[in-house]
Amino acid sequence: MCAQNGMLMPKPDWLDREVSAIDGSEMGVKGSKQGDYRLHCSFDIFNFTYRSMEITGVKEGEKLSLHMIRPGEIVLADRMYGNIQGMEHVRNHGGDFILRYRTKGFNVYDAHGEKINLLEQFSGLASMESMSLNCFYYSEGKRRPVRLVAMRKDEKAIIAAQRKMTKKLNKQRGKKPSKEALELNQYIVLATSLDYSDERILELYRARWQIEQVFLRLKEMYDFGEVPCKNEDSVKAWFYGKLFLSVLAETIMKQECFSPEEESLMRSLGVVKLVENIESD
Repeated sequence: MCAQNGMLMPKPDWLDREVSAIDGSEMGVKGSKQGDYRLHCSFDIFNFTYRSMEITGVKEGEKLSLHMIRPGEIVLADRMYGNIQGMEHVRNHGGDFILRYRTKGFNVYDAHGEKINLLEQFSGLASMESMSLNCFYYSEGKRRPVRLVAMRKDEKAIIAAQRKMTKKLNKQRGKKPSKEALELNQYIVLATSLDYSDERILELYRARWQIEQVFLRLKEMYDFGEVPCKNEDSVKAWFYGKLFLSVLAETIMKQECFSPEEESLMRSLGVVKLVENIESD
């Protein structure tokens, strides 16, 4: 259905490898006031299929080591996964990564072992301009290469990101973001093991963001974050049902009208009402 309705993201002509977006989502059983467990997903962003899905307790953090990495696979993930353990896990299994750099995730060094000041490196970038930096991190005493790709956001995006960061940290007992965190938040900074051009690295990471928007839509419109029980098999069935419902609704919305018989059937199933609610939103 996704393919028939043009809902799949086209795979770039220059890309001949599999690409997975890895993410996690906290969920609560219906009626619970807090998260009860976490759903960990690995998603093929161009074939619109799930590679893996695992349910854990809510205390289990988001980490790449929970996922099986296939040789040659490119992994995309946000800053929660941007740490040395995750990068090593992907590399040890023959994969590559594009991860959002986290301010306190790990330090990077030059060829002489000197710590690199990233703000000094990025300060000359103009709005929407990008650059890359070949550097190193240390894992268990061994020096490992990594490349950082940075792009300065436009002013509107910078203001929005700073407001979002401040709002998030204000919920954490009034903590304020550090000056360094605020300044680095003016840039998209990605850590990668690939030698693609800056433009291609940023293009692939933007594809991950589109998948995150899909999850946000599921939560807002289909009660995706409130599951009926804790049984893993039941939750998976419920989850796939939600995905199918969302695709079905999107498909119906593409039709200009229904016959009287079709509309009667759709209303009896509650689908027309769902579509009307989506359109009004």
